[in-house]
Amino acid sequence: DTSGSMRTVDVKSDGSDTYIQRMTAVQQTLSSFFDTQVKANSPHVFSMLTFSEQSNVRFQTQTAKAALQKIQQAKTMTASRGTHFVAGMVAAKRILTTAGHATPN
Repeated sequence: DTSGSMRTVDVKSDGSDTYIQRMTAVQQTLSSFFDTQVKANSPHVFSMLTFSEQSNVRFQTQTAKAALQKIQQAKTMTASRGTHFVAGMVAAKRILTTAGHATPN
């Protein structure tokens, strides 16, 4: 979700009394998740899309290492506009359908 509500500063940063934007918290969590997957030599492939008023495929069928790099470079993931879940669901279905024999996560 990259809608405008993701700009809200109401998430407590790890190990701190500081609050951060929801979008920042999501990016930190994704970085931590993919870092763990890299360290575990995960055999899975990953895809990610974002959505607000329309969907945006950020990456598709990438290794954990490639996904981590994409998340770390995702300075363009900014929150704006409204939330339209349908656009996200349609894009997710398309990604999962085209994943083929891979293990989509």
